[in-house]
Amino acid sequence: MTHTLGRLAAGAVLALLVGCSSGASSCAAPTVTGLPDVVAPGESVTVTVSNLWDGCSDTGGGPNKPIRGTARIDVLSRTDRDHPIVTADTGEVAADASAELTFQIPEPTPEGEAYLSLDGSDLASFRIGG
Repeated sequence: MTHTLGRLAAGAVLALLVGCSSGASSCAAPTVTGLPDVVAPGESVTVTVSNLWDGCSDTGGGPNKPIRGTARIDVLSRTDRDHPIVTADTGEVAADASAELTFQIPEPTPEGEAYLSLDGSDLASFRIGG
């Protein structure tokens, strides 16, 4: 009887592990690469935004799909979340859920901390300065 219960428990654990690795993708948050620490007013910056997924299927509901088209990114001041410094669309989102984003900090923009935001979530921060 003990061996039977042990085999049943081992089988249940194996079934759970197989279910977790059934090919479902994880849902990584969007990330930004190539953003300098400091951007001067008037300067243009091009960065890469990755993990631009349309929803999340990490529970075995099928593979994640990239956002279709472009994504809108806001450049916000730490002191004023309601009024973007600038809003820019990424280029076409690729099959790997990445896209390039080019934006320019307008002149004059006060110095201070700023960040890139997608749908209200902070992606990366930098400093506006000269």
